[in-house]
Amino acid sequence: MLQSSVLPFVTVFGAHFDLVLIIVFCWGALRELDEAVVWGLVGGGMIDVFSAAPFGTDILVLGIVALLAGTVGAALHRAHALLLFAAVPIITIVAYLLLGLVLEVQGWAVDWPATVATIILPACLVNLLASPIVYWLARTANSWLQSRA
Repeated sequence: MLQSSVLPFVTVFGAHFDLVLIIVFCWGALRELDEAVVWGLVGGGMIDVFSAAPFGTDILVLGIVALLAGTVGAALHRAHALLLFAAVPIITIVAYLLLGLVLEVQGWAVDWPATVATIILPACLVNLLASPIVYWLARTANSWLQSRA
């Protein structure tokens, strides 16, 4: 709900933080694939509730991001955490391209050059800047959960 209620009013370089996207990716890299998928589906559902896009659009996109996080993200994290941060812009591009394709399939018009220039590229930068903070919070939560188990 934070992403839909507060973050639309917070812009950096003309872009909004994709908090749920970054959480799903970081959590999937740190934990099990099934947990990433749950975060992706629930987070996507919450975004869909507050979105003008057809319901299920963000569920699908964040579900795919969760699959990528649990596989590719986990491998990058095992290699080195900085590789995980380098993957955030790539995941952002993949998510936005998938979102645009899903919207086009559902009959929405997508101006691809404008979308890339004014939405996707700034979002890559903003998500990259936010990812160390989200990763630190996710890593802290992961350590706490592991100590409790």
